[in-house]
Amino acid sequence: MVDSDLTGQIECTTEFIGKGGFGYVYKGRWVEEAVNAVRAPIVVKVMNLASPPMDERQKKRQSKQIKRELELWSKISHQNILPLLGIAYINPDDNIPAFISTWMDNGNARQFRRRYPNFPPLLILHDVIQGLHYLHTFNPEIVHGDIKAVNVLINDRYEACLCDFQLSRFLVDNSLWRTTGTQVARGTLRWMSPELMTGKQCTPTKESDIYAYGMTCYEIISGDVPFKSVRNEANLIHSVIVEKQRPEHVESSDLDDMWDIITKCWVEEPEDRPRTAEVLELVRKRTPLKVKAIHLPPQPSRLNKSG
Repeated sequence: MVDSDLTGQIECTTEFIGKGGFGYVYKGRWVEEAVNAVRAPIVVKVMNLASPPMDERQKKRQSKQIKRELELWSKISHQNILPLLGIAYINPDDNIPAFISTWMDNGNARQFRRRYPNFPPLLILHDVIQGLHYLHTFNPEIVHGDIKAVNVLINDRYEACLCDFQLSRFLVDNSLWRTTGTQVARGTLRWMSPELMTGKQCTPTKESDIYAYGMTCYEIISGDVPFKSVRNEANLIHSVIVEKQRPEHVESSDLDDMWDIITKCWVEEPEDRPRTAEVLELVRKRTPLKVKAIHLPPQPSRLNKSG
């Protein structure tokens, strides 16, 4: 449940966690007055976006819109979606709030896979598509807009949780903090669909999410980002748009199991890509129901994992 505005209840530490396309992530902490036995460790995502000065009328309008968004997010509850605890204005002059979420000790899917290479990647991919299906079938529908391994966090039950979908909603609706300007495609280039790359589609869609899911499957199984050997962005765009290339198959039994699903997800035309329900059903059939003994710290068992 979203606690709405947490300004004054939390503070941002100097412990830097990482940088993304939307901003910087720091370890946070509850201020003394807000601490109690049930307060979980937190992270603070500080937005790195230009914001024009606002007068009082504009600030009130923005505040109302943010509260409406928080009311929507307070209804979102799924085991594979990272819960948003609330927002906070870290600096008094900030127009854009920071986003407050629960800290995940196991890190993101890329880090987790490197640390525990024997953990079945299909369990992670099942969780991701299950969470994405929840977002796409929510009312109103929610598009994630930036699916990749670093935006998949692993909780203490070894369940994968999609994060940063809230940021995508804010960025698609630029009226939340911008008084001028047009909407532009958001996301990360290596995972970005052709229609977003070319500008044919200006904002992320459910179809572009499916494309990014295919790229994320490749990334989590292979251990490499898509198009790892292509260093230049212009060359990457040329490879995808002109040469219509996709990442090459590498030797992996897990990739063999998922390859037909992956190639369905990253087809050229958006309307030819499967919906989340179809992908979820295909992935579920190939997901192991029981995790065999692997070298992980003792945690609750993952038996009969299904939606």
